[in-house]
Amino acid sequence: MFIVSIYFSLTSAWWWFIPGLIGMSVIWSANKSGNAGNLLDAAMYDEEFYERFRSAGIWQYEMAEEDAQKYAT
Repeated sequence: MFIVSIYFSLTSAWWWFIPGLIGMSVIWSANKSGNAGNLLDAAMYDEEFYERFRSAGIWQYEMAEEDAQKYAT
C-alpha cells in the first residue's frame, strides 16, 4: 500500500504518500498485535506447540517474586 502511494505521489499528486503512510502504520499495528495473539491461541489448544516454545526458552512469564521462587532452578 505504501509503495503504491509513493508511486501515486510521483505520478499524480504529491500528497498521496500521506494516506499511504497512515494506512501502512494502521496495518502494521494490527498485524503486530494479531500475530502475538495467534501464537497464544495456538499454544492454548496445542500442547506440543506450547512445549516446543517452552523448551526453546521463547515464552516470557510475568509473575510475582514469591511465585517465581517455586520455579527457579
